[in-house]
Amino acid sequence: MIASQVVLARSYRSTVNAMSREHTVVCLELPGCGRSDSVKQPLTHQQYADWIVQFLHYMDITKAVVIGHSCSTAPAIALAESHSSLVSHLILVSAIGGHAPRGLAKIVFGRLRGALLEVQFSIPGAFHGLYNVLFQGQSFWFWIMMTTSLDMTAEAANVQVPTLLCWGRHDYTCPLSAGLKYEDLMPLSQLYVCEHGSHNWLIQRPEEFLDVVTSFVCNRDSTVKDQL
Repeated sequence: MIASQVVLARSYRSTVNAMSREHTVVCLELPGCGRSDSVKQPLTHQQYADWIVQFLHYMDITKAVVIGHSCSTAPAIALAESHSSLVSHLILVSAIGGHAPRGLAKIVFGRLRGALLEVQFSIPGAFHGLYNVLFQGQSFWFWIMMTTSLDMTAEAANVQVPTLLCWGRHDYTCPLSAGLKYEDLMPLSQLYVCEHGSHNWLIQRPEEFLDVVTSFVCNRDSTVKDQL
């Protein structure tokens, strides 16, 4: 599981705790994010994908179920496209890069609107975001701006691993229309919609997310030993 570049790995504590009951879970904070090492310049999604490859080799993980959320879906897609042999299943939650360019004000307004539906996440999440602003500000603002313009559709169309697209029905940050677009583009994808969820529903509803992921992975290949 790759933590979004604008929060912390511990933002996903409820999700990791739930999923650890049935899977081996590793939650990554990428360089330049959270309490990970700082970087001189923000890393692109391709550079993050290369870093994840090195991490998997270091951990002796030969095949992984890769989960990206929000901003971290970009490196997850790049990883699956360029190193498909390392990815057994790809899970993208509220992915960026699938919609037409949007103004920052519109994205911020959507995030504020969604925050009212996600109080369990929004209060600690605000402090986690503030931590990144204070200590990893260059990368934080780089990825905030990437949400307005990054186009991942060409890379997504080349992904040849089983992919689960997870969206909240009330996601006003990355609208469901982006999930429908990814579903059309990605040949081995399927879309799951959390009817009462918003942008961070995997954190708000960890039990539902666990059920969805486990069902997806087991239906695809029940013999795969999962490393999420």
